[in-house]
Amino acid sequence: MKCLTLPIATDASGKTLHRCVVCHKEARAKSRTRISMQCGVHPPPSGPGSDLAAIFTELRLKAKPGCGCAELVRQMNALGAEGCRRERAALAARLRAKAHLWGWSEQAAAAARAAASGLAFRLDWRDPFGSFIDLAIERAEARNESHRSHLTPPPNCATLEP
Repeated sequence: MKCLTLPIATDASGKTLHRCVVCHKEARAKSRTRISMQCGVHPPPSGPGSDLAAIFTELRLKAKPGCGCAELVRQMNALGAEGCRRERAALAARLRAKAHLWGWSEQAAAAARAAASGLAFRLDWRDPFGSFIDLAIERAEARNESHRSHLTPPPNCATLEP
């Protein structure tokens, strides 16, 4: 997986220090734009990003060239629910910035599917992009809680002592 780098400082020679938001690896480059390097952390295969992708699949919104969907899914999975909650505004802004790639007819069809499935009633239409992030976090946490409940005994369960 590639690092998700952000420029953090520029030295006297004009080189920019970039740091990965996931593994915190640093690299210097002449460019202030993002650079490409191999990440030292492998994100979990599922998480809020995978849940966001599932929501868009339910609405039959397919990835478009240049949309950055796969990278957003990886970033959200790496951040986890708490990280996505902390970075909600930035994640919603990324969705908002790429929304134009889907034409009005695709957006209208997705809205109709959302209404028919009941999903539309769980979204705040004043902030639909943020609502999608919130719903993905909620689904990821519910799945994790369900998984945890299978691993822990009920509170009134007797324990075996030697």
